[in-house]
Amino acid sequence: MDIEYRGATEGDMDQVRALLATVRGDPERLSHRRCLVACAHGEVIGCVRIKELATGGKELSSLAVAGDWRNRGIGSRLVSSLLSMEPSRPLYLLCFAEREAFYARHGFSVISPDELPAAMRDEYSRVAAALAGAGHKVIAMILVR
Repeated sequence: MDIEYRGATEGDMDQVRALLATVRGDPERLSHRRCLVACAHGEVIGCVRIKELATGGKELSSLAVAGDWRNRGIGSRLVSSLLSMEPSRPLYLLCFAEREAFYARHGFSVISPDELPAAMRDEYSRVAAALAGAGHKVIAMILVR
């Protein structure tokens, strides 16, 4: 199966939004300009993006891979591709604690939520509180190299 990895186009964004909805992803300020997609048979099967923070800094966000396509290295390739295109550091992210090893393989390290940029601290508090009742722990990570 051939999978195409490329920058998203405006025409991809409905599929990206639908994919993000399946994983409760972050659609805030979603734009094709800072988004990569993985496509098969003309369908978006994976996505990831860089989100510019209002207070400065950048966040890796909205990583999602369609259920039938998971565990094939698609998410890892999307993250690697995005990191090679985005040289500025530091780069932050929020994720479920069980995803720590995945992001650590890409060079991210766990940090205290207090070390996040101000715009992300509010997001962290909101997301962590919302997911705690469902038994999910959210962690903050940073990439500095």
